[in-house]
Amino acid sequence: MKPNKSNFLMTFDSYNGGFDKEQTTYLPVLIGDKVVKYENELATSLLDLLNNYDKILKTLDKYLKKCIEQKTNEYSELIKTFGNLKKEILKQSNNLYILIYFIDILIFDILEIQNGNLYIEDEIYLYCANYIFSLKEELANSRDFALSTFFRTYNITGEQLQYTGDMEKDFYASAYETFTATQLSLPSVDIKFDNVEYNSNSKEKMEPYSFTYSIFSIADLVNVTLYHLKKNERAILCCANCKKYFVPTAHINIVEKEDSDKLEKKLIKERNTRVTCSNDCLNARRKEKTKQNLYGYKKEKKNLRDSLRNMDKRHNTHLLEEFDLKFNKKETELLNKYGSDNFEIIEEKLLQYILSIKDDRKK
Repeated sequence: MKPNKSNFLMTFDSYNGGFDKEQTTYLPVLIGDKVVKYENELATSLLDLLNNYDKILKTLDKYLKKCIEQKTNEYSELIKTFGNLKKEILKQSNNLYILIYFIDILIFDILEIQNGNLYIEDEIYLYCANYIFSLKEELANSRDFALSTFFRTYNITGEQLQYTGDMEKDFYASAYETFTATQLSLPSVDIKFDNVEYNSNSKEKMEPYSFTYSIFSIADLVNVTLYHLKKNERAILCCANCKKYFVPTAHINIVEKEDSDKLEKKLIKERNTRVTCSNDCLNARRKEKTKQNLYGYKKEKKNLRDSLRNMDKRHNTHLLEEFDLKFNKKETELLNKYGSDNFEIIEEKLLQYILSIKDDRKK
């Protein structure tokens, strides 16, 4: 049964002018349970849903099958069963209280049916099975929408999600360019403003510093998170190594400039072009690519340098020296532009640069 008032709240406060933290509050549906509060980086709850999606689905399937096969209408047995489901969900992540919220609503319904306060036409085990099935569907639809918002080769057709591209490459340079949603339906929200004394001659104006949303569905959580990702010009990316989804929060190679606006734009652009979620994954990716001998530009560079060295010997020129100077300059430019952790992009650009020199020499 859908609640009239939400017990699941998400708050986004202003930190140094940004809303890059999410605070979650779960006011328990069931009597005796404790209030749960936690704070994380922006989009943590959504990321945990995405990264644990297969495990969550498998767990829900197990309990759905259990409902249908056992066909029990014993209230205490059903309450115990869904209590165990909550424990299994929290083993996957402590940030999945959005699912605990909806399982608690089901347990509350079972108690209401037992007490005669809620009438249902089906047998209670079927009611529970349909509830879990609907929860699975909502989770799947919300996941598909979230991914299709940031990954351009996700095409939703009915209930099917077709993916035809290279996941680790399918994002643009910034969230502004990547974000494809044309409409977000946000739930009710309480907005708090700075308490600034009004002055008609002052240019200062009251700005919101806190947004607290009442979450009634998984779709609400997704839409709210996507909205604040958009406001912060952030993007959901997929790690090229571990394949987990992540939202970049910083970049280790920032070129400082006098204009703070330019610095912030630089920061946003670089952090949304990362291809790995951590330094560990970055190093693992480099090692793997080394094993596969995919550093094509190094081979091309060696061949070109050998050719230029032979030309210098035959014609008493300085082609190799000139090439090395130009190449080092080009490499420095690319490092400043993309940052050292975007080595794949840099190496692709260097390969193109070397091949263009080889083409010019053939003319």
